[in-house]
Formats: sequence, C-alpha cells, structure tokens
Amino acid sequence: MTGHDKPMSNLDITPVVIYEYPLNEKIRTFLRLESLFKQIAYHLRNESHWGSQAALRALLDIQELLGRNDIKNEILKELDHQIESMERLQDNPDVDAEQLNHLLDKLRFLHDGLYADKQPIGHELRNNEFLNSLRQRMTLPGGTCDFDMPGYHFWLNQPSRHRARQILTWLEPYDLLNQSLHQLLKHVRESSMPREELAEDGFFQKALSSGKPFQMLRISLSSDTALYPEISGNRQRISIRFMHQETADTRPVQTGDDVRFMMTCCVF
Repeated sequence: MTGHDKPMSNLDITPVVIYEYPLNEKIRTFLRLESLFKQIAYHLRNESHWGSQAALRALLDIQELLGRNDIKNEILKELDHQIESMERLQDNPDVDAEQLNHLLDKLRFLHDGLYADKQPIGHELRNNEFLNSLRQRMTLPGGTCDFDMPGYHFWLNQPSRHRARQILTWLEPYDLLNQSLHQLLKHVRESSMPREELAEDGFFQKALSSGKPFQMLRISLSSDTALYPEISGNRQRISIRFMHQETADTRPVQTGDDVRFMMTCCVF
C-alpha cells in the first residue's frame, strides 16, 4: 500500500473522536433517530425528575420525526436489501454459515415484525392525551412549569420506578424501529475500511465514485488534536475543512497546517 491507502498507526493506538456525516436525507434521519433512542436510554438511568423530563422530550422528538418522514418504508427497503445481500453469501464456503444464518434470522424477524403492522410506527400513541398536551407545551420556552401543567408536575413526583416503567411502556411501539436502526447503521459503519488521508493546509476534497451507493462519511481524529472537521458534500463529492477554535467564545478558523486523518466512505 502507498500514500493514503495505508492505516494510520497513531490513530489505531490512541483514543479517537469520530465525526459522522450523512450523504443523504435517509441516513440523516436514521442518525437523528438513533441519537434520540440513545438519549432516552441514558436519561432513564437518571432517577431524578430531570432525567424523566429529558427522556420524554427525546420520545416526543422521535414522534415528531416519524410524523414528517416515511421511515417505515425506508427501513423495510433497506432490510430487504440486506437480506438479499446476505442470502447471496450462503453458498460462499469462506463465510461462517452459523453466524450468517443467525444474522439472517434476525433481519427477517425485524422485517416481518415491521411489515405485519400496517399502521404507521407509534400509531398507538397518537391519541395519548398526556403526551399530546406535553408536546404542545414543550414548544413554549419554559412551558412545562408546574403552574402550567399540574398533572405533569404530579406525574414527575411519582416514584422513579413508576416513571421509568411508564416511559418504557410508551417506548414499546418503537422497539422494532430501534432494533432495525441499530442493525442497519451497524452494517453501514462496518461496510468499508478506513483509509488514511491528508488535508493539505487544512483542506481536503474528494470526488466519490458514481457507481457506489455512498451513505455516510466517518472522520476519525485523535482525541488530543485541537481540530474538528466541517464537512459538506453529497454522494458525488465531499469537502472537509479542519477548524481550530481557541475557546467557545472565539470564532473558529481553518488551520493552515497539513492534517492527517482517517476517513471511511460507508456504503449500503
């Protein structure tokens, strides 16, 4: 291997920060939903009423995102694609048949479960009066104070196990969605190997092959570097500027130094 194709050893042995950039609206929505599910899982571990409020806000954001997009059909299409790809590997002697069959069973389970319910994901909660009133008040700055929503204040003062159990119940209609997103994004992230690249004077530009269905970029930088990437682009071309910001109160500027980094061009 020569030039930018070789692995960068110092990033292999030091902690890294990974910056992900979606190359289409579908992956953008998938990543946003994944982030919201992770937020709920994190905040549910917080037994205070602040944790419950943060988890509920993320749940309502999930409902809002699903109301704007036809996520279900997009996920079914991608699960179909993965199943077909995996089935083509069944006759390959170099593939672990047991592991492949286990993965196929999981993908088929997720696909069949989502397909069986002809209603939109989360339709069970559309007429939930408590969540609907909470959604309306959350659009107002500070709109969920106890004097605005005494019923919500009462709920927040229930035992933490009661609040957590209720939130988990509201999450149940989204369980297959969450599992499917995890499986699909795992496949995307693992679809390609990272390559070392060089941004001369802090700037990098690359044309992507039009024959490949690129979905996402992953940029890895050592955690001790004082730079972060600003990424723009689409499936055909990407541009990256590496920015430096002295403090959160100062304006970021593009570095004039050469920057070595790892980049993964992820496909489906």
